Amino acid sequence: MDDHHKAMSRFVERTLWCDTNDGRTRVNQSALRARTEPLVILGEAGMGKTSLLDWIAEAPGYARCTARQLLVRPDPRTLLGDAQVLVIDALDELSIRKEGDAVELVLGKLGAVGYPRFVMSCRVADWRSATGREAIREQYSQEPLELHLEPFDDDDAIDFLSTNLSNERARSVVAHFNERGLNGLLGNPQTLELICRVAREGGLPETRYELFDRATELLRLEHSNAKAASELAKHPGLAAAGAASAALILTGSEAVVRFAAANVIEGELALADVSLLPSGQFIADMLRTRLFKADGADRFTYWHRRIGEFLGARWLAEHANDARKRRRLLSLFHSYGLVPASLRGIHAWLARDPALATAVIAADPMGIIEYGDADDLTIDQARILLAALEQLAAENPYFRAWHRYSMRGIARRELKSELRRLITAPETPFALRLLVLEAIKGTPVALDLEPPRESWRLVGLS
Repeated sequence: MDDHHKAMSRFVERTLWCDTNDGRTRVNQSALRARTEPLVILGEAGMGKTSLLDWIAEAPGYARCTARQLLVRPDPRTLLGDAQVLVIDALDELSIRKEGDAVELVLGKLGAVGYPRFVMSCRVADWRSATGREAIREQYSQEPLELHLEPFDDDDAIDFLSTNLSNERARSVVAHFNERGLNGLLGNPQTLELICRVAREGGLPETRYELFDRATELLRLEHSNAKAASELAKHPGLAAAGAASAALILTGSEAVVRFAAANVIEGELALADVSLLPSGQFIADMLRTRLFKADGADRFTYWHRRIGEFLGARWLAEHANDARKRRRLLSLFHSYGLVPASLRGIHAWLARDPALATAVIAADPMGIIEYGDADDLTIDQARILLAALEQLAAENPYFRAWHRYSMRGIARRELKSELRRLITAPETPFALRLLVLEAIKGTPVALDLEPPRESWRLVGLS
């Protein structure tokens, strides 16, 4: 059993919540299979949606597929088989430009097999509740139940980490992140897996970028002495992994395959083709590392999409090395006026490049916070982020989901005037004011600001 599966081997039962007429209601994982209405499982990237759907699909009468598999399968009955419930993962990974199209396309395929019961997952930031619910209700004559995965609490995180760390070490890891205001990372199972890998090697990271940077270094290393001679140096190896990851994400493909061209089907990229990309000559070597996982014989994909987004963005930025190339790169993401849902993660990490940061942050400020690293910003980048958030909040006062975010990069004394205005101005939307207050909680700039006591009490800062 590899490290990834060992890290997931400890069962932590998940709790979900939904809004009902009686207010917010919690639902235990064990109760999901008894539900009869269509279920939509929502959560941030890495929150464990796929693992939860795998668990649901283990029961008799359930069949599992990805949204892309459903769309490209000429006869979707071959996916359902004798099952009564189809479990559909990763709606958000479809390369769809227009809001609502992904749900409509999936429903069309479900209609071809008589509208069976289904369970569907999607990143919460990419789910449009009103249009999605209405589309499902039109076809099923039944309101779907939207269920949000709750983040791990500290006890869950300790239990999860204790699989591969001692209980004492797990507790110290949780304390480390809590003390640095990075507790938002602890609620995410996928991030905890990266934390677990890094914690076994020694010191702990201070930012999300540092966590991903160190995790990718660990994942690329060969641990077998017998294969050490074929190990690539760091830069060419990670560049090759980034090339493969970017190709998968930008094309909406599922896997790189070592098949003859005549046998490559939709959703697959031939290794021979991606090897022609810059740095691509080493992709075959990197497919053998823990940065990738086998998805069948001669079929490979990134270990996790978030790792693919991180490495893919680094590779794209490295090769967009002049103004013309940068304009062409950004047009892939910005030409429709809205960053496509399936590309928000890789787009967010482009902000690590100073030459791209301004345009990337301005185009999708919440993407930086949710998928990139809003803890490690320059003063200018933090100022741009605040301005972009203010514009977003003016256009959509309900722009954020109601969970913890990590955005310490704005907690700078140089930004006191901007922060004070956003906190105290009556016209600041509540969601933005709360986001700012949460970001500066416990930081030196919070003491400098001294806003009215009632503003502090909004998030328990006094």
